[in-house]
Amino acid sequence: MARFDNRLSIQLKNDSVFTDASLRAMLAACFGSLGLGGKRQLHIKAGRRNGRVSGRATVRGRWMMLCIPPIHDPLTVARVLHHEALHNLGAQHEDMTKEQRYCQASWKPSWWREELVLVRSTTKAPTDEAKRLAVQKKLKAAHEGLARANRRAKLAATWQKKWKRKLAGLEQALRAMDARASMQATVLLDGVPVGEGELTLTDTD
Repeated sequence: MARFDNRLSIQLKNDSVFTDASLRAMLAACFGSLGLGGKRQLHIKAGRRNGRVSGRATVRGRWMMLCIPPIHDPLTVARVLHHEALHNLGAQHEDMTKEQRYCQASWKPSWWREELVLVRSTTKAPTDEAKRLAVQKKLKAAHEGLARANRRAKLAATWQKKWKRKLAGLEQALRAMDARASMQATVLLDGVPVGEGELTLTDTD
């Protein structure tokens, strides 16, 4: 399995209710125990309240995502983190122990310490400016969504006109074919079939 340099730089995107500092402490302990260094990208998402801790990671890569619900077991977070870090290291599931692969409750990562328990960040009521920025962000997204819908509608209208023209042309061609077929049809006059040539009359006297 590949080892990276010992210099660790974590690009953290934290959408959860926990502080960046507490997350970084746990990440540094986990990555350090595996010899993972270099620049790493980690996204911590806020999971559903009654959900479970889960994660994803690139194999032999530098990206990882964890989903941590508000109510969780910190040691479970550590197990999932270690599991995903093993993927970054290059391990597939078959390369892991049964405890590591399934994050079993009997398994405690060697780097885990109680003081690494994630600390809930203090939440403050959003200010009026923050609310305004949030609304502006949604308004921008709505404008972009409407623009996309208008482009799709314009494209649909163009295709509609194209198919209408094609349909009209085909119908006109079909009518012309029917007209020619009708003109070429055999006409019966006085019981004598006459084609497209000269009309012939018979004297019955």
